[in-house]
Amino acid sequence: MDERYLGVRNYQLDEGDFFTKSQMDTRGLVAVLGASVTNTLFPEGGAVGRNIRINRTQFRVIGTLVSKGGSGAGLEDDVVMVPITTHMTRLSAQRSLKGGRSVGTINVQVENEKLVADAKNYFRTVQTKDQKYDPVLTPAD
Repeated sequence: MDERYLGVRNYQLDEGDFFTKSQMDTRGLVAVLGASVTNTLFPEGGAVGRNIRINRTQFRVIGTLVSKGGSGAGLEDDVVMVPITTHMTRLSAQRSLKGGRSVGTINVQVENEKLVADAKNYFRTVQTKDQKYDPVLTPAD
């Protein structure tokens, strides 16, 4: 995830910061917590600057998110975000058929409905031979 992820998924920071370019480049051990995770782990508050463990690896909390609400399996407040570079190299075992690192989901937001077809065509042309997918894109508004 990089700084654009917040806007694409309509998240807002409550406290702290999102990932910097430096944290992305160095596969930083930093995390941003969703509201329910924050409330569960740090009910007294003060999550930013504290440490959490993910798969026995220590991460420093650099930010928390405003609650989006919702219910069910897709509860958007029940998230822990780390830089995509960190996830791919330190946490994920997901590999392509050729053994390279792979990404399971790409979130995209387009400015208006007229750009959806162009965005779908773009992602079809950049997909690798290992991964076949049909992008499902919707306009931002």
